[in-house]
Amino acid sequence: MLPRDLTRPIPYSNNRETDHVRIAAKLRDTQGSKRKVTAEKKKATAEKKATDAAAAQLSAPVATGRRKRSRTEVPREDTGASVEDAEGDLEEDG
Repeated sequence: MLPRDLTRPIPYSNNRETDHVRIAAKLRDTQGSKRKVTAEKKKATAEKKATDAAAAQLSAPVATGRRKRSRTEVPREDTGASVEDAEGDLEEDG
């Protein structure tokens, strides 16, 4: 077991409130400037995306109608042959 003088908490400073106010003021300044830079980057990115989208829209072919492909039904020709006739043809080939 360690003696009490080695385990007792050591205060960060004698006046915590003053230190807190000082550090908070410093962070307000630095965080404000960081937010300003981030807002400028965000605005520049949004402008770039808008110009890229406009350029892509001008160069892309104009799509008309639906975007999905529709299923095309192929009409079946009626040969008049029954299912039994088709099976009989298979047996003769084999």
